[in-house]
Amino acid sequence: RSAEPALALAAAQTRAPTLTCLDLGSCLALDDDAVSAVVAACGATLKRLGLRDCRKLTDACFSSLAASRALEDVDVGGNFNMTIRGAERFLEQRGALKRTRDDDDDPKAALSGLSVAGLGCDDAFLAAASARAPGLTVLGCGYGRFSSSAFRAAVAGLARLVDVRVQWTATFDDAALAALGEACGGVRCVDALGTSVTVDALATFLRNKVHSDELGPMPTRRLEHFDARYTAGPREKLDALPRAWAAAGVVVVV
Repeated sequence: RSAEPALALAAAQTRAPTLTCLDLGSCLALDDDAVSAVVAACGATLKRLGLRDCRKLTDACFSSLAASRALEDVDVGGNFNMTIRGAERFLEQRGALKRTRDDDDDPKAALSGLSVAGLGCDDAFLAAASARAPGLTVLGCGYGRFSSSAFRAAVAGLARLVDVRVQWTATFDDAALAALGEACGGVRCVDALGTSVTVDALATFLRNKVHSDELGPMPTRRLEHFDARYTAGPREKLDALPRAWAAAGVVVVV
């Protein structure tokens, strides 16, 4: 939980950067300066960075992350000293960096994963994500404060989403789930724990996204996992879903 290992790693990587993936989650002593040192040392190679539950980090950390030219996937969920406005500015800064790159046609230069769970994801952030990071495949916006209509509008511009986490967001409802299904043909995992989704809407979503014997081979239907715990129910119908869809190769958690 000390920041010293991260600083030692940064010192080692300064000489010969090779690191592509780093998870520093729950490192409670990690601060903005330590992240800045890691990014400065590994920025040319680091593609994935996990900073979940690093409670000393503030919005100043976003400036370091935006400057990391190779970074594709970052998780800052659970960091209560960071704000959703800081995350929105991060998207703006990443967009400015992208425009200055020589390899703008390289898809690896674009942000593909971002989790801001617990930061109070709102309508403005979703609009910014849709406009500035249309290549996102992973979006974590649990404990959100966004409206259903804003989510529906945002996913229309986020067609590449594969993994969507909206846990404990009361405003994620049947209409939002339907919009996700329509806009994102390749979605594989949905965490809708504690949302307002009903069983009927979930059943419709599954029928549209999962293989079935009746439909025959449907290679575009790739849903693998759906967390429906503590959703709107009714409970007796919810309990029947895992068994009903097990043969289709999808795990429904209730």
